[in-house]
Amino acid sequence: MHWWHAAHFAAWGRPWLLERSLTWYESTLGAAGATAARQGHDGARWPKQTGPDGRESPGDVGPFLIWQQPQAPSTEDPTFELAYWWWGLEVAQRWRDRRGKERSDQWRRIQDGLARPRTEKGRYCAIATEPYLLRTDHPSLLCALGLVPAAPLIDPVIMKATLLDVRDTWEWDTAWAWDFPAMAMTATRLNRPDLAVDALLADSTKNTYLPTGHCPQIGSLLPVYLPANGALLAAVSLMAAGWDEAGTDLPGFPKDGTWTVRHEGFTPWP
Repeated sequence: MHWWHAAHFAAWGRPWLLERSLTWYESTLGAAGATAARQGHDGARWPKQTGPDGRESPGDVGPFLIWQQPQAPSTEDPTFELAYWWWGLEVAQRWRDRRGKERSDQWRRIQDGLARPRTEKGRYCAIATEPYLLRTDHPSLLCALGLVPAAPLIDPVIMKATLLDVRDTWEWDTAWAWDFPAMAMTATRLNRPDLAVDALLADSTKNTYLPTGHCPQIGSLLPVYLPANGALLAAVSLMAAGWDEAGTDLPGFPKDGTWTVRHEGFTPWP
């Protein structure tokens, strides 16, 4: 969730606003290491729901959350998490490169051994266990190529078919506000700027911004939903500045004369 709330600061040329929140991870490293050990893992696992001291709130979802059907222990190989894990390990390897160290063989073996996401009828599923895909809640599988840069695990052709399927068949009343920018990011990376703009402008109750700038999700029960604002800012930055290997400016806006866009100060994404 930190990504949705704060990653946009770096893309909008204000990395110091992101940086000031990152020291929290170091300050709670002990608690994160204890969580990982308790779950049988090496390293550290930071919690999703916590106070400033890193102590987790009680629950059977937050400590084990993976995308789609998080309450089922039977959930395996979520498409989004597989891509995210590969990319996270690749970033860690690049950090070693920058420090003059050899790449980790263990991390490489993990990258090479990651399962390929499950597909059906030429489209990605959300997870590799039944029911494979529920067309309610977050269409998180799109984030495997959008929020996350291109990785060997994800086939752009299959993801493009998945994007169209999600657009046409998702139960959007069950979605959340950051799902629309997430779809825009995927469309941008797949060279469908028309779909990127359509996603940001989707006519949905969950995608309605008030004059205050807030995007309520459940009326007065959730009148402020900041992941919506963060996701919108992130999507616009990707659509405007693109990414390191995009090879074009403004990849998220149609170039058929319907849009005239000027921008400055953005940082391209990875």
